[in-house]
Amino acid sequence: MQPVSGKKPVGGGSAVCDGNFVLLVKSFGGFSISACSGDTREPLGPSVPDGESHARKMWALVKYLICSQRNRVSADELIEILWPQDGSTADPVRSLRLLVHRARLELNKLGCVKGGRLILCHGGAYSWNRTIPMESDAELFENHYRSSRSGSDETRLSHLRAAIDLYKGPFLPQDSSNEWVMSLDTYFHSKFTAMCLEAIEILHRAGRSWDIVDISSAAMVTDPYMEDFHIAMIEALAKVGAVKNAKEHYEKVTELYRRDRDFQPSPKLAASYYATLKTENKPGTDVSAIQKSLDDEKEGGAFYCEYELFKKIYSLKRRECLRDHSEIQLALMTMIPSGGHTSRPVDAAMEKMSETIADTLRKGDIFTRFNSTQFLLLLQFTTAERGRLAIDRIQRRFQGLMPRSGYLLQYNLLPLPSEGGAEKVDVGAVEAPK
Repeated sequence: MQPVSGKKPVGGGSAVCDGNFVLLVKSFGGFSISACSGDTREPLGPSVPDGESHARKMWALVKYLICSQRNRVSADELIEILWPQDGSTADPVRSLRLLVHRARLELNKLGCVKGGRLILCHGGAYSWNRTIPMESDAELFENHYRSSRSGSDETRLSHLRAAIDLYKGPFLPQDSSNEWVMSLDTYFHSKFTAMCLEAIEILHRAGRSWDIVDISSAAMVTDPYMEDFHIAMIEALAKVGAVKNAKEHYEKVTELYRRDRDFQPSPKLAASYYATLKTENKPGTDVSAIQKSLDDEKEGGAFYCEYELFKKIYSLKRRECLRDHSEIQLALMTMIPSGGHTSRPVDAAMEKMSETIADTLRKGDIFTRFNSTQFLLLLQFTTAERGRLAIDRIQRRFQGLMPRSGYLLQYNLLPLPSEGGAEKVDVGAVEAPK
């Protein structure tokens, strides 16, 4: 590393341990500095900060100096970063000097180097001593990213995976409200996402499906709602024959979207799921064997399916109504808070309602969870009056199972096909147990 130019630093000291060492700085998913052997990277002492530190401004000073690309940072700039609101400290210059003094004392705990040698003072400016050997996960991440911009697929993949492994979470999460941290966090996160997608593309060309599963799993820890990673996971699991796991993952992610974001999976994600189902059905020579595999599906109660499949079944049933003039009712059931609000979570009530619908309706009826608070039902060969009776049975059974859920059940009925409006019927409150 290049030495800092300028005047002789103030606040020097001498290293405590002999031999070569390096300071390892971690910024992703948390912040720490540790002194390690330059050869083996074995720790030579405790890391700092040790646990939850309440000296946020002091460590914010250290982080800013380490991350600064300039050799010197003026006192005025540091004061603006640490005390952005005018008047928040009576004597900011004196407060800054006190922070520097305290930071040096804390850095002494590293053992191999004095804090006075790490934070240097150049008149009215400060800097982190770049002559002290240091490895930063953020700098290594950036170096691997740049190296991955060229070379063979294998070379690029090596750098991409190295960078992905370094990313353990948001950049300096304890300081996420600071503007300079937000900017860098956005930068690193976008690079991490892009590199994961690039690595998946290379692995796809190489036919390395299990590695795609590994990359997708790591990416979903920080980007649980990004569909591209879920699609890659589902397709890779299907290719290695883990169709059951692929189906389970799809069901898990659709539930995640409904619960946390209140929306349905995109057609692209649904398409990957149905493509997976096709891989499960191999060419067969015996129709009885095929029938047995079809009959192995668990039976009992109403048929539950995901929304994408529900739409296809709806389209089919609507055609049947137009052809045979049969009566089918479409019902929308909504859980609304009793009295307009409730502190009780809706997830437990929705899970119990799903069980109640499946156990109460006939085997030929079909239902799906539309979003975080609503179900759609197809009641076959049923008049509107019989549809009301069926939903009344659901309500009574649900009330018996969860007498104090804190939610009201509301439903709408509409016949298939129909050009009219829906009939809205409010059903009573269902209170939940304390």
